[in-house]
Amino acid sequence: MSLTRRSSGPYSGKVAGVCLTMFSKFLHIVATFVAIFFILAGLLVMPSPVPFGVVLILIGLSMLITTNAAFAFWLRHFRSRHPHMEEKIRKAQQWLPGFLRLPLEKTTPDGTETN
Repeated sequence: MSLTRRSSGPYSGKVAGVCLTMFSKFLHIVATFVAIFFILAGLLVMPSPVPFGVVLILIGLSMLITTNAAFAFWLRHFRSRHPHMEEKIRKAQQWLPGFLRLPLEKTTPDGTETN
């Protein structure tokens, strides 16, 4: 006897697809709020002697880039308008760990990845 229950009917696949889409959007919104929380917490901790605030801000920014396409587009546009900041970001990318470097590589203005 099977313990899983399969629903059969004309709407069973559509309902599951709608629920999955709604859950996906919910996770997207939650991840965006968590990223904003990390950024705000990093700003609050920034004045402390230990530079833990910078780490929180970088984690929040990398989460925001991966979860919010509008922010990634804005960052790509910002980097193309400000070449001096683009140069600083590219230099910093060399020293960042992969989970921070890869989202930034997605926002390079010319589409090339840094090594």
